[in-house]
Formats: sequence, C-alpha cells, structure tokens
Amino acid sequence: MQPSNDFEAMVKEVWVVVLQMEMSTQSSFFTIGGDSLRAIKAVVRLNQAFELQLPVNVIFKYPTIISLAKYIENTVLSLLAEIEPDS
Repeated sequence: MQPSNDFEAMVKEVWVVVLQMEMSTQSSFFTIGGDSLRAIKAVVRLNQAFELQLPVNVIFKYPTIISLAKYIENTVLSLLAEIEPDS
C-alpha cells in the first residue's frame, strides 16, 4: 500500500532511508527489520523533518507508517491549534 497523504509519505521516506528497503505503509517497523537502534535513528529523523520532539517509544506504540503518520498529524494539528488565536 502506498502513502495516502504527505504525513505518510514523509514517514515512509524516513523508514526507507533508515531500513534501506521499500515497504508497505501497513508494514510493522520491527517485522521488516527495524530494531531499537534503527528506531532511534528513525525518530531522530522524524523529529527533524516535522520539527517535533517525539519520544523514541512512539515507534513502539505506533509501529506502522499509517499509525505513526496519523499520530504525527494529530500532534502537529494539536500544536497548531494551541498557537492559533481565538476567533
């Protein structure tokens, strides 16, 4: 399955770099060869890409591209809502 939005595309791009392979957006990070060291590398890259401070354990809680991208999207939208002035 291919990415359905920009968040999924960016997460997949990071995973491809870290794991050095192609994968489906439904693949589990740890099932396709990810380990704790690669998880750290992936989260560091995701934090840089999205300008966030995600904890490393986020990849354990959301181990697929789809689930992690949705979590990141919700986090970004929540942060944006906090800084928008009240209408």
